[in-house]
Amino acid sequence: PLMLTVENQAYDVEFSNLRIIRQQHVLSYGGNYRHNSFNISMAPRGDSRDEGGAYLQDEIILSKHFRWVVGTRIDVFDVLNRAVMSPRTAFLVKPSPNQTIRFSVNRAFRAPSFINSFLETGFLTKVDLGAAGQFTFPTIATGNSELKEEGITAYEVGYIGGFGRTTLGGAVYLNRTKNMIMFTQSEAF
Repeated sequence: PLMLTVENQAYDVEFSNLRIIRQQHVLSYGGNYRHNSFNISMAPRGDSRDEGGAYLQDEIILSKHFRWVVGTRIDVFDVLNRAVMSPRTAFLVKPSPNQTIRFSVNRAFRAPSFINSFLETGFLTKVDLGAAGQFTFPTIATGNSELKEEGITAYEVGYIGGFGRTTLGGAVYLNRTKNMIMFTQSEAF
């Protein structure tokens, strides 16, 4: 039987703030840091993870009908070899106070999980071969500490409008993903 033991301790620090500047800018900013200490039996090659990030966003009020949102977030994970930037922008058109049309572009990412990076375990796999009986073979699952972040670039056009007690909304979007993080077979003997 496969035995799994997990122990985890986490320490988090977060901060955020919002400022209105000259009634034309809504500036928000903040950041976070997290440290996790792990003792996971199926991931013995790793024992901790550190991650942190900071963001800055400005919602620029151009007029009562137009707003432009510009922002970015920078993150650092100890399993990645570099800081990762996630920029975003959106242009908002308000034909009336209760309707908004949004055009946006953003880039985001997902870092490899602790298990993606440090998994190291083995187990027996059984295959039923019918009349020939069962065939049992060993399987070894190993993480990859050289994984890159999974990235996504998203383009979106959306609408939301209020009509009395009814709200109507919809969006059309296109997402492009690269470096997908998946468990895959790498070798067979």
